[in-house]
Amino acid sequence: MRKVFYGSLLILLCACKSGSIPMPAPPPDQVLFYQGLDELGGRKNGLPPALDALQKEYPDSPYALHVRSIGQLLERMQSQQQVINQLTRERNAWRDEKKDLQQTIDALENDRRRLRQLLIDLEKRRQ
Repeated sequence: MRKVFYGSLLILLCACKSGSIPMPAPPPDQVLFYQGLDELGGRKNGLPPALDALQKEYPDSPYALHVRSIGQLLERMQSQQQVINQLTRERNAWRDEKKDLQQTIDALENDRRRLRQLLIDLEKRRQ
């Protein structure tokens, strides 16, 4: 009896060691979701094709809900980027105007110094 038990245990252990348990394939909606996330990196406009396909082919998937959230975040990021770009343009315009005003102030300061010197020279001539 012991021999049968140890023999069957040995066969069982050898069978487990020699082959691997096949893993089930992930669901197609999950595959599309992770593929879309991989494609998402560095993307500036719109959803990657895999995430678009996920929304169209599997609208009731829990991953589709995540895709909608990602789409909303991408839209918000895009609108914020437009605001940032507008503010950057305005800041650059203000810098240019500040530079022009500073040049005008410097020129006026030079004129004031020359006028002051002329007044001093004029006073010296009178004396």
